[in-house]
Amino acid sequence: MYEEILKFGAEIVRALRRATAPVLVYIPPGAELRGGAWAVVDPNVNSARMEMYADPEASKNFDRRGSIDDVLVKTETGREAEGRAREMEAELLQCEKSAKAREKELQPIYHEDIIPWRDSRRVLYWRLRRLLLQNEQERRIQSAVQTADSMDHGAASATLRRWFTEDRGETQWEHDNEAVCKWLEAQACDDNSVLERNLRAIKQDAVMQAVNGLVMIEYYRGILSH
Repeated sequence: MYEEILKFGAEIVRALRRATAPVLVYIPPGAELRGGAWAVVDPNVNSARMEMYADPEASKNFDRRGSIDDVLVKTETGREAEGRAREMEAELLQCEKSAKAREKELQPIYHEDIIPWRDSRRVLYWRLRRLLLQNEQERRIQSAVQTADSMDHGAASATLRRWFTEDRGETQWEHDNEAVCKWLEAQACDDNSVLERNLRAIKQDAVMQAVNGLVMIEYYRGILSH
């Protein structure tokens, strides 16, 4: 697996950069990420979708020996192999530079994302479930807005967070994935919930803006025609 990560590291990075679903990385006790492998799964590859967690006994090693220098496409030959190897090396090197710039902050693990092995299944289950539900509702928020006023993922996430905190408070959003899950599920099943009422309001505003835009277009066309 280690050699495969190094060999196909650039492909993994590309796929993670395009990811639209949550990606959770967990380093179990006694495990270690080294060099290119660490660069590939660094959450900075796709900070909007990737998160990293670790057991207190896990670690990350930033030693580049045996990592990026070994990223070669041995199954290819000639100029194709050379060009592909250089491309992959450049991408992994960029990831490693980003990781090394944050080395002091990150070693030995992300202190705020420590999850003991005995709790990892429960914690990560609720975290993943929450993120999947959250992504679904964020997409609904985005689709409720007309194309002309399109909303990116960050804005949709901030909007959903505001609705939750107005209803339940900031603390649960930050620290209680299970509570957020249950809120999202309950909100989606109730036509008169905070979530559904706000979604209807966004759609109505979008329709009004579209109508106003058409009216203004026709108004100016009338002026120009005279």
